[in-house]
Amino acid sequence: MTFPLHRRRLALAALLAAAVVPAATAFDAAQLATLLSTGRCERCDLSGADLAGAVLPEARLANAILNGANLTGASLPNSNIPVAQFIEANLTGVVLSGSDLRSANFSRADLTGAVLTDVTFTQATFTGANLTGADLSGAGLTQATLNGANLTGAVLAGVNLERANLRGANLEGADLSGARLASVVLSGANLTGATLAGAVLERTPLDGATLCRTVLPDGTVANPTCP
Repeated sequence: MTFPLHRRRLALAALLAAAVVPAATAFDAAQLATLLSTGRCERCDLSGADLAGAVLPEARLANAILNGANLTGASLPNSNIPVAQFIEANLTGVVLSGSDLRSANFSRADLTGAVLTDVTFTQATFTGANLTGADLSGAGLTQATLNGANLTGAVLAGVNLERANLRGANLEGADLSGARLASVVLSGANLTGATLAGAVLERTPLDGATLCRTVLPDGTVANPTCP
C-alpha cells in the first residue's frame, strides 16, 4: 500500500527527531514512524513522543503507552485506543470524538479544551487530570474515575456517569444537563455554578458536594445568593 506523502514526511521527521532525544527518555523511533505512516501502533511505547498536530483518523493504538507524550492539537477521531496510557500527557485541544478509550489512563494529563464527544470512557481513569473547557457531550463514563479532576467549564451534557467517582472533582460552571448520574460519588466535589437541569440522579447524594448557584435537575437553583 502507498501511504499519503504527508504521512511519509511525518514518519521521516519522527525518525530524525528521535535521533536527538536523550536515551533516558527516548521512545522507539521506528514505532512512531509506523504510527505516523500507517495509523496503527498497538502495544507501542511512545512515551514522550511529539505528536502535536498529528492527523490520524481511525488510529489503532490499543494498549499503547503515551505517558508524557505531546498530542497538542492532534486529531484522532473514531479511533480504537482502549487500555492506553496517557499519564501526564499533553492533550490540549486534542480531538478524540467517537473513539473507544475504555480503561485508558489519563492521570494528571492536560486535556484542556479537548473535543471528547461521544467517546467511550468506560472504566477510564482521570485522577488529577485537567479537563477545563473540554467537550464530553454524549460520552460514556460508566465506572470512570475522575477524583480530583478539574472539569471547570466542561460540557458533560447527556453523558452517562453511572457508578463514576468524582470525589473532590472541580465541576465549577460545568454543564451536566441531561446527564445520567446513578450511584455517582460526589463527596467533596465543587458544583458552584454548574447546571444539572434535566439530569437523572439515582442513589447520588449531593449533601457532600458544594452547591452554590447550582441549577438542580428540577430547574431550581441551590444557594442562589452564596458568595
